[in-house]
Amino acid sequence: MPARPLLALLLVSLLPGLGCASQHARRGSAEPLAIVRIERAYTNSYLLLGSRVVVVDPGPPGNARRLLRVLRQRGHAPQDVALIVLTHGHADHAGAAAELRARTGAPIVAGAGDAAMIDRGHNDKLEPTGPAGRRILPFIGQDYPGFIPDLEVAENLDLHPLGLPARLLVTPGHTPGSLVLALDDGRAIGGDLVRGQFTARSRPVLHFFHADPAAAREQLTALLDHHGVRRLHPGHGHALAEPDLRAYLRAVK
Repeated sequence: MPARPLLALLLVSLLPGLGCASQHARRGSAEPLAIVRIERAYTNSYLLLGSRVVVVDPGPPGNARRLLRVLRQRGHAPQDVALIVLTHGHADHAGAAAELRARTGAPIVAGAGDAAMIDRGHNDKLEPTGPAGRRILPFIGQDYPGFIPDLEVAENLDLHPLGLPARLLVTPGHTPGSLVLALDDGRAIGGDLVRGQFTARSRPVLHFFHADPAAAREQLTALLDHHGVRRLHPGHGHALAEPDLRAYLRAVK
């Protein structure tokens, strides 16, 4: 579905908190949005908390109730969720999206390159990047309730018209439809372009699987060099700092 008509739908979904947030974004004086990481079995979901709530990567099937429980603990109701963003269509990130949409009414945004996988509700073939990926592949959950996203993004999308100081960047590499949500302040939620090491979760290491490892490396480089990302919140692990990300990129060349 084209981005322009869907932008109107997203504007409506964000309308209750939009006016004030948009004015703050234009003046550059808004309070920083809070990024809340919710980890389940080494897989992260994120809540972006401001005047409205954005959920990034709801997680595996069955995780929607857990996310809503955390939201309630932070004083938010299900209807406060204005947008659900998928960094990519793998089951451990997108598996709970359909249920979360049903429980909140929030539209789902995903990369156009992953649309067929999401509709099918089964991971594309996972390509291991090394021995560890080959070892864990038989234990990876592959299936989830398939669905059609409300917006399939094929090019970078500016979220400022929605009152969000952020952009959705199309970053194919881990999957063809991978996205990164990049905030104006240098923070970003980056999906699986890179992961944090299991035993040292703020240390960047090569992800277990990539559809195109070279493209994933190029996208990560572009985030740092061209999009001003200084702190990356990954799909697996803890927040990754720019100097550590640059050291990782030098090591994997």
